[in-house]
Amino acid sequence: MASCGFGSEIERLAGSRHTIEDVSQAVSDHTRQFASDLDGFYRQLGLPRVLNAEALKPLEALMRALDGEQIHDLSESLEYCKMCGVSEADFHFVRWMGLLQEAAGGVWHLPKLYQQLLE
Repeated sequence: MASCGFGSEIERLAGSRHTIEDVSQAVSDHTRQFASDLDGFYRQLGLPRVLNAEALKPLEALMRALDGEQIHDLSESLEYCKMCGVSEADFHFVRWMGLLQEAAGGVWHLPKLYQQLLE
């Protein structure tokens, strides 16, 4: 599973000396620190600055539309891209970044934290 840029934090928290409560609290603390808002989340991921808030609107709309949709074949998803004004390259980029994932059962899925930030 992709760690959305938080791999080192996950490794630091996964030690055997921590209780479940310690880890749960640390996750909450880090979520507030690193992803208190969508812009901060994008900065923490290292999203290129060329993808500013205005440029991201169509991508975000696309990902909201695809979340939970069955993946029949990629060409169908690329039709969504056209409808949202998103290039095929940007579509593949958000997949590569782990913002849009292929979940079990053959559906598109947004990671929970990202989904919450988009609401």
